[in-house]
Amino acid sequence: MFLVRRIRKLFSLPFLWAGQLASAFKLPLSVPLLTAAWYVSGDGNVARSALFAMHRCGHSDAAVAQADTWLVRRPRPEIAAFAALMAYQAGEFDAAESYLAHGRRLGDDRDGLLDLLAYTISKHGADSDATGELARRLENRSDLPPDLSRMVLTDLMWAAMTDEQFDNARRRARHLLEVDDEPQAEIALWALAKRDADAPGARKHLARARIKPADKVYWQFFGLVAIGWMQEARDMLEQLKGLDASYAAQAEALGRWKESR
Repeated sequence: MFLVRRIRKLFSLPFLWAGQLASAFKLPLSVPLLTAAWYVSGDGNVARSALFAMHRCGHSDAAVAQADTWLVRRPRPEIAAFAALMAYQAGEFDAAESYLAHGRRLGDDRDGLLDLLAYTISKHGADSDATGELARRLENRSDLPPDLSRMVLTDLMWAAMTDEQFDNARRRARHLLEVDDEPQAEIALWALAKRDADAPGARKHLARARIKPADKVYWQFFGLVAIGWMQEARDMLEQLKGLDASYAAQAEALGRWKESR
């Protein structure tokens, strides 16, 4: 069986390479080429590439319909992950969770998209404790895709800040920065430096947080709320209102929650 799979994969390579090249230029030809590669290879990742190519060519509904057909005829977890992502992006969270559950029954996808979506969708639910528990479980895994690992570690850092576990938050922020540049970690350390009356340290960390102005001000607000500097946070909120009304609404809700505790 292994030898048969290898032979089929080799035969699929010309279609795969041509399809990937066409997809890079968003050419409609990418769809039949990648679909042919999927039919020959039986590789779930290739099936997902074909579906993404269809989506990028402006045929999102057709891509979801095709995914549903393949999930019946030739099911793979990667196909379920694609359908879950499309449902999530459309705001259809129940459908996304249904696709995720189906994908789990089929096995794990190599790229970890099922895990990434499961965690992302959990953050839209009302049960923050369940999301926190999932984050702590995922933290101990060594096979997570880099984006998901960073998301989990960053969320746990902010959770520590919100719970006023400042030593834990500082440790987590420094760990994130050992792995890669992470602006949110720099902003958390900025807030902690302000709390410690370390003005030079605060300036250093803020200068290193290279992100869009609205994002930067939002996370500064978050950091100030976490350390209890509510007047400074209100001043930051006024800045945010001039940059991004949606972020400002989220920040205002966070401020009200903190003050009600």
